Amino acid sequence: MLVLNLPHISRSKSPLLVLGAKNDRMISTKEVEATARAYSVKAELFDDMAHDMMLEHGWQDVANKILDWLDKHDL
Repeated sequence: MLVLNLPHISRSKSPLLVLGAKNDRMISTKEVEATARAYSVKAELFDDMAHDMMLEHGWQDVANKILDWLDKHDL
């Protein structure tokens, strides 16, 4: 079903932040980087974290990255 509901990347005008975890066993770093490339942005990958980054030790680093990105884009 997901294949049928993909966004039209060329129509996207919104800024996008792509985050990933290097130890994620559900979504590989290659998939995270491919998503970022599709939107012409750089993926931000976090060391020593798995899929549930906000539940991991060091979650504050992820939260700070999001806050900094929001501030940079005046959001």
